[in-house]
Amino acid sequence: KNCDIRFAPSVAKYRRDEQPPVYEPHLRATIGGHDCVQIILRAKADAAFAVRQSGGPAVSLYVENYAEVTRPTRNNRYIHPLGFYPDALLPLDTAQAHGYLRVKANDNAAVWLDFCGDCAGDGTIDLALTVGGETETVRIPYTVYPIRTPRTTMQTLFLVRRGFIADGEGYCDDKLAQTYYEFLLSYRVDSYTLPITSTEPDELAALADRYFDDPNFTGFGLPSNIRGGAGVFDYDLLKRQIFALARRSRPGRNLLEKAFIKNGDEPDYTGRMESLLSDEQTLHAALAETVEAIRGGEYADFKRIEGWEKYVADIPVIV
Repeated sequence: KNCDIRFAPSVAKYRRDEQPPVYEPHLRATIGGHDCVQIILRAKADAAFAVRQSGGPAVSLYVENYAEVTRPTRNNRYIHPLGFYPDALLPLDTAQAHGYLRVKANDNAAVWLDFCGDCAGDGTIDLALTVGGETETVRIPYTVYPIRTPRTTMQTLFLVRRGFIADGEGYCDDKLAQTYYEFLLSYRVDSYTLPITSTEPDELAALADRYFDDPNFTGFGLPSNIRGGAGVFDYDLLKRQIFALARRSRPGRNLLEKAFIKNGDEPDYTGRMESLLSDEQTLHAALAETVEAIRGGEYADFKRIEGWEKYVADIPVIV
């Protein structure tokens, strides 16, 4: 054979020049849950490769891109060698369109398989791998347990700022921010901030309404700016955000039941804790004022929600 084919678990990372140990794959998932495996190709000579699924339930395939590290780094126990490290996972069609389906002699090329359990049972996923004109069929067994992955109920606070995205991508426009948000949401991770493009409260409320029916959408933070910032609040902006959410709410669709506020971060011993406690008092005073404004305002649908006051006065506040 002109190519050695090995497997690796999804948590393993191998540089392009590292030969992984022998590993026998077996995908395991609940109904609606995911499992992944790496298929690592190691050719004897430079070659093009191709991969296609030939049997079993549909899977998603990605191709590993490797980033070259040219400056040594270390942590407190280990000096990391220089070389090509696994980096981005490119969808198969993207990798093919940009010429990434190649393997260098005595180096790795990795294909990732993402499997989602559809119904309980056992079976195999069959892939046809072609390297340098030779084709081999690979069969990966799977087990889907008769347990359905439950709907998440935790309000996550996964901080995704546009600056963080731009650091990795080189830019971050509105479309890319939304792509990141929805990708994370598909894996049951709620980002702190909705992908807003302005500080207009009506835009925030419209996005909360848009995602409200997604079973993975369990919470969103009330942001102080479009970069995803939080913890230094414009209380007038906060009140207007709550008013906008209340206007779009009604019994059975209470947008405020998924809202929360981040009031601060990492208190230390230099007076920060005292400052946070003071901020907390100011914040709850502002929320109490917002309750009274809604009570005397035109929010008929929202006020038909039983106990509507607590959804404003008692918005969860996270430090």
